[in-house]
Amino acid sequence: MKNYRFHRPSTTFILALLSGLCVCLLFARISVLWSLGYIFLLWNLFLAWIPLWTVLLCGRAWQKQRIGKGGLLAGLVVWLLFFPNAPYLITDLIHLRGASDATLWFDALLIFSFALSGLLTGLYSLLWVQRLVVRVWGAVWAWIGVPICLILAGYGVYLGRFGRWNSWDILSNPLGLVRYIAHSFVNPLAIQTTLAFALLLLLTYTAFWMFSMRQETDFQVRK
Repeated sequence: MKNYRFHRPSTTFILALLSGLCVCLLFARISVLWSLGYIFLLWNLFLAWIPLWTVLLCGRAWQKQRIGKGGLLAGLVVWLLFFPNAPYLITDLIHLRGASDATLWFDALLIFSFALSGLLTGLYSLLWVQRLVVRVWGAVWAWIGVPICLILAGYGVYLGRFGRWNSWDILSNPLGLVRYIAHSFVNPLAIQTTLAFALLLLLTYTAFWMFSMRQETDFQVRK
């Protein structure tokens, strides 16, 4: 275990730079227009980073034998609760409906940048979850878990955008959340949104995973 790297600082640094660029674009808009209309993007991006921080902490703790399989599983449950916040940023494009003609293209670039940053950060966290599960429980469970997580993430996007539920509502209002989920099972919009986002995430993550594997293979060859 001690020779296995759970963290690649260079990739995390690039993701942090991308997020920093998003923040700079947002504050540039605020300074020019004196408007806090898109300030919520900061909070949404922060939530998108929580899954990555969670899996890196879990991986480090497992590597140093500070937690067992039970603690690791609990950490991955926390990761899953916050993981939908990453693709959720894509739905913030809906706010372009209220953009003026003068700022439309800048606002589109701004929201797209936040969505891209959040999505890449979330996919990177899923990549490390998969690798961690492979090390602990085996490749079969990892590949079973990936599509399940993506389907649940798609459903989480529906809960957040259309139901206006948050990750912490599972603690603050569990009964209300359960009732809403039960009713949503027969809601065509819930099914369509879940499947659409799940398919998008599956295709995107597959490309992300293949690129990552190619990069690691090239790195090993150069070594």
